[in-house]
This record gives sequence, structure tokens and C-alpha cells, in this order.
Amino acid sequence: VIPVDVNDLPDDRKQYGFDNMDFHFSNSRIPHGKRAIAVRELPPYDIARIRTGQFTKENSQWKHLWKAEVSFEEEPDDD
Repeated sequence: VIPVDVNDLPDDRKQYGFDNMDFHFSNSRIPHGKRAIAVRELPPYDIARIRTGQFTKENSQWKHLWKAEVSFEEEPDDD
């Protein structure tokens, strides 16, 4: 989670410029029909962007299975 103002981050995260909200899906899994979802509570500060994705470990190396970024910095369309 990348904040609008880095000063809103907890002290131990300010040096990185983002808040790492990493979690293991198996610990946060909520059954939903034939699938499962995970829900996380967002921090109380204004958010500029959220980067998310899924990793797997292959041959002692971490590899992205998928990744995405959502930006909240731009004005929404009038549509």
C-alpha cells in the first residue's frame, strides 16, 4: 500500500515508502461458493496506490504468478 503522504506510514515503514501488508492466503481464506477469497482491512491513511500479486517459490527463488496495481491518484471519469 503506497500512501498519499509517506509521513502517514508507521515509523518502521517510512524508510521504504510503502506499507507491506503481506499475508498467506491459507491463513486468511474465506470460502465463497466454489472459490475462496481473502479480505484485508486497509490502513486508516489516504492511499495513492495498491500493488498486489501472488508469488510462488521455485528452486529457492521467489517468482510472480501474477501482479497488478490500482491507482487512486487520478480523478475519476464523469461517466
